[in-house]
Amino acid sequence: MGRFEGKVGVVTGGGTGIGLACARAIVEGGGRVFLTGRREAVLRAAAEQLGPAADYVVCDVADDASVASAFANVEKTAGALHLAVNAAGTGTVGSVLNGPVSEFTRVLETNLTGAYRAMQHEARLMARSGGGKHRQHQLHCRDAYAPVDDGILRGQGGAEHADALRGGRPR
Repeated sequence: MGRFEGKVGVVTGGGTGIGLACARAIVEGGGRVFLTGRREAVLRAAAEQLGPAADYVVCDVADDASVASAFANVEKTAGALHLAVNAAGTGTVGSVLNGPVSEFTRVLETNLTGAYRAMQHEARLMARSGGGKHRQHQLHCRDAYAPVDDGILRGQGGAEHADALRGGRPR
């Protein structure tokens, strides 16, 4: 029996990078996963790559209505949620010397507020799914470190951050 056997997960930013790696870990562990992101073609290709245990929902975590709709779709389709990885993110080119505040605001809206927005829906759906058990686990998605608390996987970034969390000791 796999680590995620019988579990349903959602991965924001699940079409590429760390999100896709975490989605793959869930599927390989026996779980079912819903990928979310803004680019339907990318999500479709990722879901096809992961196989029949993967599905996708187009969702922009920077938009309240989009997030609400995505999680309503997950609940309607799967009926439950046990795992969540918030890996949606965006970046910017430039520095504090020349980057417009509007670009910085867009990054915060996706990377910070978007994760919070998704967690609200994830927590509510997990509660309706019988969640709420307090557990601490670690899921290593290639070079990503993602602690789990109350069933919510919180993606923390790349290898440098993971090393920092381990007191500077590389894996």
